[in-house]
Amino acid sequence: MDTVEFETFLAVVRCGSLIRASEALHTSQSTVSHRLQNLEAGLGVRLLERSPGQRGITLTAHGTEFLRIAEKWELLAHEMASVGHRRRDSLAIGAPDSLSIFLLPPLYRRLHRHAETITFRIASADSIVLYPMLERREIDIAFVVYEYLAPDLVVAPLVAEPMVLVSKAALTTADGELLDVRSLDETNQLYVPWGPMYDSWHQQWWGARRGGVLLDRGIHMVPFLDIPNAWAIVPLSMARSLAADHGCTIYRLKQEPPKRTCYLVYRQKIVSDMERAFQLFMSCVKAAKSDMRRLATRSR
Repeated sequence: MDTVEFETFLAVVRCGSLIRASEALHTSQSTVSHRLQNLEAGLGVRLLERSPGQRGITLTAHGTEFLRIAEKWELLAHEMASVGHRRRDSLAIGAPDSLSIFLLPPLYRRLHRHAETITFRIASADSIVLYPMLERREIDIAFVVYEYLAPDLVVAPLVAEPMVLVSKAALTTADGELLDVRSLDETNQLYVPWGPMYDSWHQQWWGARRGGVLLDRGIHMVPFLDIPNAWAIVPLSMARSLAADHGCTIYRLKQEPPKRTCYLVYRQKIVSDMERAFQLFMSCVKAAKSDMRRLATRSR
């Protein structure tokens, strides 16, 4: 095992396929496949399920476990590389994939305009992991999807977006506009645990049943959307991307789930050598907020 194999594994998971990962890594698909095989051979377990003709990849149980380890390794690798070279004007930002990919790009584009003077490092992790990372000072700022009150942290709501249903199937709406959840076949569901409030709403309508496919991250659902009659409930910003890039139809639900809120979290006391970078970051957040809200708002 080496760092290239770790990086390749993370690229495949985040891109959703070997083809897109090879494009992101600027190498061939066969090289990506060879690196994955070497990694799996070194670990002695299978990390990904992939078959001829399959458009995407699926994490095995070992793969899900190893993903968390690989993400921790990635953070440590960045920290080690920055020893003695960390610029005074720098910030480490953490966010779940579903926010980084679908909601936060307007902010990231604004931050990139200042790349020559300030370094911004983006780390990918679930909300439940990001709070401890902030407290351990592994990151400086986090975007999360649930509120956790701590005396030394500022937790501010940024954007709330509706949860909608996406499917490639033509589903029948009761009144031509809203879809009744009672008309859905729960066995066709691609279930993602979007948070405590969503899980409570989901249990109200389907009890403990979690559909035909359980996914720990929303970005893993793309290959499953080709299953006949498959459907999923996702945040609107993600639904817009699935509609534009994968031919899904967006349906509003009659029994509307709780909105998913994106929170901005940072420590109350900003150290002096981070002050300039932090102020620039906050100005970018303010400037990008309207664009992010448009992604999370239904068109009229």
